[in-house]
Amino acid sequence: MTTPSSRQIRIPEWNFSCTGCGDCCRRWHVAVSSSEKVRLQQLSWNDNDVIPPEITTTINTYEYLAHAPEGHCIYLEPETNQCKIHAKFGHAAKPIGCRVYPYNIATTFKDQYSVVGRFDCPAIRQNHGKPIAAAMPAIRRHIRDMGLNGGFDSFVLDGLEESHVKRIVRAFYDCLLSRNDLTADTKMIGAVLAVERLEKLGATFLCDLDDLEIFPSFFQRVALDCAHIKIRRLGLFERWRFLNLFISFMRRDEDIVGKGFASRCQRTAAIWQILFTTGNLIELGSEHPDADVDSMAVFDLPIENASEVDWSLYVELVKLRLQAFQFFGPANYDLSFYVGLSSLIFSFPLVIAAAKWSAIARDPQRCRVTPDDIDYAVGVIDHNLGRSALLGTAFFTTMIRQMTEVEVYARLVRRLIDAGGHRLPITTTT
Repeated sequence: MTTPSSRQIRIPEWNFSCTGCGDCCRRWHVAVSSSEKVRLQQLSWNDNDVIPPEITTTINTYEYLAHAPEGHCIYLEPETNQCKIHAKFGHAAKPIGCRVYPYNIATTFKDQYSVVGRFDCPAIRQNHGKPIAAAMPAIRRHIRDMGLNGGFDSFVLDGLEESHVKRIVRAFYDCLLSRNDLTADTKMIGAVLAVERLEKLGATFLCDLDDLEIFPSFFQRVALDCAHIKIRRLGLFERWRFLNLFISFMRRDEDIVGKGFASRCQRTAAIWQILFTTGNLIELGSEHPDADVDSMAVFDLPIENASEVDWSLYVELVKLRLQAFQFFGPANYDLSFYVGLSSLIFSFPLVIAAAKWSAIARDPQRCRVTPDDIDYAVGVIDHNLGRSALLGTAFFTTMIRQMTEVEVYARLVRRLIDAGGHRLPITTTT
């Protein structure tokens, strides 16, 4: 594969410079190909280098870099947070998964690619360092080495042409998500309503539009109509369905690698406890808070300081995904345009629930969400957004689609924020 030109690569404005925290070498396993495994086995270590003979582990038939009993990658020097491969052989010697992180690179339209930062990296969430675009030479090499090809086909475009997809995405960005007079919940409920109405208008109508004149008034109408959506009680089945999806987003199956049948049984029991009684998310992944929480409290405890909570980090995540077209197609389970939009928008109630869980774990009697809770929530939800084999199945994508029906989504978001008190709008503008 030839190296793509810079003009073929779309990089939204965002910053990243590694802070050396070592989180990526502790929390997750890096996939390695058979050829990479052979190459790593042939590296010339000396007698003072402590490298285990088994350098990979198998997870669901795929091979990943092995981790030490303490939980970190076998190539990480835990005292210094330095990669032994990087230190001895240079950056280029590392597996492609290590070299690319924390960038998410995907094919988009024909002969085009896009890059966003993964928000499970703390430095990305902090918008820390140099513009990602400054790493263009390395990103071009990554695309070549990854062998990316393909892109959006006619199915994922839902009958739309490239120019019309770009116009619609731009309108979501400019006419809804970037408005400072709307609260975050109104923006996201409005986004669901907009998806529903655009689908009904159909590809033929939208492709006949010559410009964007319709969209300012369209989204103005959408924002106004959000206030008139009928909010009914959130049923027990809807709660159960949402909790199933929430648990699936919080799962970190690599945390039970090599721990045997008993650990898997313990994981299953923990999932049932979270679903029906009181559970501890740390059983699903070591990055989660270690506290027993009544799962129904996520719905029944209001966010006391809701008027002060700043969801802007989450809104930025959505805006970047939109700008990079990384919400459908190859970047998101090959979902079609509108289904992918719904999938991205569904991440908002998941982030609210994760932030509330973190807050309730700290104080079971009340729910006061802090910036640290938001930071944690955005990171843990984005980790699996478009990257989980489980969540990419038809069963889960169908459930997400059902949960983003306008009335269901509106009462879910407002129940999570306000616990049925109906004092909305109560979130701050972003």
